[in-house]
Order: sequence, then structure tokens, then C-alpha cells
Amino acid sequence: GNLISGSNKFFIGGGVSNTGSENSDSSSVVGGAGNLISGTTTSIIGAGANNLIRQTSIHSNISAGQGNEILASNRSSIGAGQGNRITGVSTRSIIGAGFENLIHSGTSATISAGIGNIISGATGGAIVAGTNNLLTGAGVHGQGALGGPSNYSIIGAGSGNTIHSSSGSLIDAGFANKITGSHFSFIGAGSGNKITGGLNCSIEAGNTNLVSGSNDSSIFAGKNSTIENSINSLIGAGTGNQII
Repeated sequence: GNLISGSNKFFIGGGVSNTGSENSDSSSVVGGAGNLISGTTTSIIGAGANNLIRQTSIHSNISAGQGNEILASNRSSIGAGQGNRITGVSTRSIIGAGFENLIHSGTSATISAGIGNIISGATGGAIVAGTNNLLTGAGVHGQGALGGPSNYSIIGAGSGNTIHSSSGSLIDAGFANKITGSHFSFIGAGSGNKITGGLNCSIEAGNTNLVSGSNDSSIFAGKNSTIENSINSLIGAGTGNQII
């Protein structure tokens, strides 16, 4: 059966083995199986199985899905999916759906869908879709201490893309592209492209291109081209071109 223990004004609408535990006043589990709200007030689990809202996650909700968790994160929401988590004192953050996505210590962060995507230590950041993409601030998830936050940056889709310590930056798609310590920078697509230690730089497409230590510089396409320590520089296309 369902259980309410040590909580006032707690509502369980139906289902089986749902629990309202201590200090979870004015919260609700509408249905489903094995769902738990513990130590948090005014929160809701709508349906699904084995979903958890715990440890002062005030005004948070999980609509459906399985094995999703909101831990110590206020005003946050998980729509559906499986194994998604919002943790680490995140605030006003959302995971729409998908599998094993994580928002940790994020503020107003969003993962819309996908698999294994992570936002950590970022404000206003978003991962729209894709797999194993990473959006982080300084010194988190093994990315070192370079730079600062990754606020208001976006990864659109693709796999294995990373934005680290780069605010206002965008990776649209592709595979294993990386922007590190480079604010207001952009990678459109391709694979293995990298922008590091610069400002207002872009790589539109191509493979294993690098813009490093440069401002207002771009590589449009091609392969294995490099711009280093430059300002207002451009490589259009080709292979192995260098501006250094």
C-alpha cells in the first residue's frame, strides 16, 4: 500500500507503494508505483515508477518516467524519461526527457532530451539533444580550472561535444567538438574541432581544426587547419593551413 509518515497536508491519489516521508508538507504523489517525496515541501510527483524528490527540493516536480531524481534542488522539474537527475543545489532547472541526463549545481539550466548529457556549474545553459554532451564551468567534471563559468551557452545536438568555461558560446552539432575558455564562440558542425583561449571565434565545419589564443577569427571548413595567437584572421577551407 501507500504510506504517509510525518507530513502534514500530504496527498497520495493512487498507485502502489508510494510514500510521503518526514517533513514533506503540502506535497503530492498523484499515482504510479514506488515514488517517494522526502524532506521537501510543496512538491509533486505525477506518475511513473521509483521517482524521488528529496532533501529540501521545494516547489519541484517529476511528471512521469522511471527512476528520476531531484535532490536538494528548488523549483526544478523533470518531465519524463529514465534515470535523469537534478542535484547539487540546482535552482529553476529542467530536464524534459531522455535517459541518464544530469544537471548538477546549475541555475536556470535545461536539458531537453538525449542520453547521458551533463550540465554542471552553469547558469542559463542548455543542451537540446544528443548523447554524452558536456556543458561545465571551471574545475568541474574533470575539466580543470581554466577560465570561469559557462553561462548562457548551448549545445544543440551531436555526440561528445564539450563547452567548458565559455560563456555565450554555441556548439550546434557534430562529434567531439570542444570550446574551452573562449567566450562568445561558435562551432557549427564537423568533428574534433576545437576553440580554446580566445574570444568571438568560430569554426563553421570540417574536421580537427583549431583556433587557439585568438580573437575575432574563423575557420569556415576543411581539415587540420590552425589559427593561433591571431586577431581578425580567416581560413576559408583546405587542409593543413596555418595562421600563426
